[in-house]
Amino acid sequence: MDPLTARDELSALFDQTQDLIDGDWANEDQVVPLSCTTREGVDGVQFELQRTGPGTDDADADAARVADLWKANGYEILRTGEAGAFGFEVAAENARRSSIVFTTTEDASIVTGGSGCEPGDVADPTYSPWLTDSPSEPKD
Repeated sequence: MDPLTARDELSALFDQTQDLIDGDWANEDQVVPLSCTTREGVDGVQFELQRTGPGTDDADADAARVADLWKANGYEILRTGEAGAFGFEVAAENARRSSIVFTTTEDASIVTGGSGCEPGDVADPTYSPWLTDSPSEPKD
């Protein structure tokens, strides 16, 4: 899988997660890719995503629905339960090392995570179109 596809798949899962919690959500996804090392030991690219939305009245039930959605999309639930002052939390990851966390309180909910580390170079204009490989040359 290429890094952009991994990012887009995670973004779609975030969209589905937001749909489980009624209300307005802010998309705070990072456009700048991060470098990483794949499980195979080669240079890779991943993206960090974050969405912030409304709080929930029934954290247990909402977290269970989120966990069910994520399991249906191939994620293993690593933990679920009270997260102290941070409310109720569900954390998961998949086989491609994509990790995601849903945290909710009565005041706000946050979905955050990183796409899987896929082979690539963060300096590649495909992933960082504002970068160039060579400095600009002066014009005559």
